[in-house]
Amino acid sequence: MYDLETAMNMDALYRSWQKVSAKNACLGIDGIDISLYRSDLQKNLRSLQTSVTSGNYRPYTEKVYHHKDRIICISCVDDKIIQTMLAEIIMAVYAPAKSVHGFIPKRSVFTAKKLLEDALSSGISEYSKIDIKRFYDTIDEKILLDKVALVIADVKLIALFKLLIDSHTPGISTGSCLSPALSNLYLADFDDKIEKNSVFYSRYVDDILVAPVTNTELIKEKLAEVNLDINSEKSKTVNASDGFRYLGFDIKRDIDRAIQNSDFALAEAIYEAQESDVAANEPPPKPDVQSVPAPAPETPAKTEYELPNTIRNVVKKCHIVKAIADKAETGNRLDLADKMHLLQIFYCLGEVGAKFIHHTLSKCDDYDYAETQRRISRYNVPNPIGCKKLCERTGDISKCSCSFAGENIYPTPIIHALRVDRECFKPTAPQDNIGHFKAKNPKDKAMDALSAMIELNKKRYEIAEQHKILKGQIEEKRRRDHPAGTILRIYEPRAAA
Repeated sequence: MYDLETAMNMDALYRSWQKVSAKNACLGIDGIDISLYRSDLQKNLRSLQTSVTSGNYRPYTEKVYHHKDRIICISCVDDKIIQTMLAEIIMAVYAPAKSVHGFIPKRSVFTAKKLLEDALSSGISEYSKIDIKRFYDTIDEKILLDKVALVIADVKLIALFKLLIDSHTPGISTGSCLSPALSNLYLADFDDKIEKNSVFYSRYVDDILVAPVTNTELIKEKLAEVNLDINSEKSKTVNASDGFRYLGFDIKRDIDRAIQNSDFALAEAIYEAQESDVAANEPPPKPDVQSVPAPAPETPAKTEYELPNTIRNVVKKCHIVKAIADKAETGNRLDLADKMHLLQIFYCLGEVGAKFIHHTLSKCDDYDYAETQRRISRYNVPNPIGCKKLCERTGDISKCSCSFAGENIYPTPIIHALRVDRECFKPTAPQDNIGHFKAKNPKDKAMDALSAMIELNKKRYEIAEQHKILKGQIEEKRRRDHPAGTILRIYEPRAAA
């Protein structure tokens, strides 16, 4: 069980501070930012701890911004630390339903999307898409505090929750680090009830997707028990055959997209469902003894993606590309740097490169076709990333056995593809001669020289600025060490005899 003294230990406060500082969010009303708070961190955390445990702590007034149809509230650093610490306690004492995905460790919009894809694969196509009307603003503070009291026994800790909840009226604050955890606790009983009575249920904050659609009335009834209501303007029935948008994803039972995503299990399920619909709607055939029965339609073949020779040679020859491909295959996850490296290497190979990027990322748990395609289509750089930059980022050049010394070009993994097919990629002029490919004609050489001169001028300016700063520091030290009136004897080299 948690009490105020246990909750306010320095380790817990420091963990909360780390989470708050990582976001580096907007300034609160006191004007203290993360860097200023960090400059005397231990003193600030100790002062906050004393203030809360002694009962003298009071939250600052929130800074308010109007954004579209909602009000965003910004708290001060001290308040954010306390909010984060209390949110951790709520998440430790309360186990949310499996269908709840918002602001819960190891859950996100991607886990919600995966759950929906599983439902689509099982044949569920019609859903009720529901939005809760002014969710945070209409949360009943008394009901919320009663729910907090059910999971927290310490009176002083409950009083701290009440202090933060009462500091914002009506409801709870949009923008507070504590509000997501409180909102999930507020709907705990609601989530359990709807999940048990639905074939599909998913909630991300106030966005709900449920099947069957008849459960809309049950949702309305259970929301009314906690003084909440459905936003009728944003709520509607949606069908996967027509397509709809949920949590930023475009959802559609589209067989071509499923095959393009290498999700052949989903493609087969969609195909079978479509064939069943067609068969159900067709009138029975007239009896004809001479008619020959038509062969049964084939389901989409689960063919493996075959690497083109150009791509195969890059994967085989470049140890960094091979490591990224192996990581996606075995670990089902790539970090952002690895994804960007794939894009910066293979985007220049057009559709062939794009298909390989999709193929590699489709093995990752967080793969999203639309987002990947958007990044590929918007990426517009003249030439692929070079080997030197790639090795610097990955921190491993020892395994690189490539030798491009005689190629008269700046080394890049795509050279392995060019050796298989010289036409697979052609650099764009005139940028192709800056940074990656050496110039061959006088015009491009002049552009190279101009680019190098600009870079040198930048470096010269930076060195001059650093020189001024160092000179000022030396002069300041001289003035401190030798006050006014002190005769400073300067030794000079003795003249040669």
